[in-house]
Amino acid sequence: MGKKKVNKPRTLSYNEIVSRMLQRKDEVKNELLRLYANGELSMEEVSLLALMELYNQSFINDIVSNDLVQLLADGKKLPFYNKELVSLFKRIEEKRSTYAKYVREVLTTEDGIFCDAADMFEEEIRNILTLVFINIKQALDKQGVEYSTFRAKLEVMKILIYTSLDIYVEVCAASEISVNNGGDRTGFGKTMSNYHTNLSSIMWLVCSIEQYIGLTPDVDSEELNTLSDKMVRKVAVGELALDCLKKAAEGRDKESLPEWFPSLINIKDINPK
Repeated sequence: MGKKKVNKPRTLSYNEIVSRMLQRKDEVKNELLRLYANGELSMEEVSLLALMELYNQSFINDIVSNDLVQLLADGKKLPFYNKELVSLFKRIEEKRSTYAKYVREVLTTEDGIFCDAADMFEEEIRNILTLVFINIKQALDKQGVEYSTFRAKLEVMKILIYTSLDIYVEVCAASEISVNNGGDRTGFGKTMSNYHTNLSSIMWLVCSIEQYIGLTPDVDSEELNTLSDKMVRKVAVGELALDCLKKAAEGRDKESLPEWFPSLINIKDINPK
């Protein structure tokens, strides 16, 4: 099957993805600094925000990793799966495996508290993701687009990774402020984000699949945008991760919990635009 030109390209180059991330980080950092300067946010809260977002991103990336496995499996069943796609899928799997290993290292503890929290986290957003998938697939079916199931899953994957990247820049912004202002409460003493949590290369490769099989028509709608915004709000600022960690901690010996896990952590609803 040759490349199709279904519509105007909507995917981004790797440089565009990174550029947007850097711009977003500056916006978040400036907003956090403004809140701190106005006394609306303490340095301890900035530091806790960075820490909670780190676990928040780990929970999201765990879902990305698992869903990528299914996406690649579905892609291999396409009639036009050939050596070009084989090479592309192989590159995605190599990077996915690296990220999955890191996420497992972050989430694995003897008492399983983070794995339990990750399961709760996925349960909280899986229904929204399913509704997003159904909405996209129905829109594609109405347009008579081929392989609508795979294309809809591809679009959902892009939304998930965009969410992860947005959390990534929030981690970077908050941890940089915490460290540079001498307010680090995490024990890291350096910015917490690293290449293991940056999925920009996977995003570019996922976009490359779309470019190869033919660009998916624009399916934006008020309902889809509402669902996507609902998911982003649900995982923003680490509140959902915090809530799931608290639920996972119930019934456990408090002495066994991490030092940063006090009984009352209150992350303000900060979502810089």
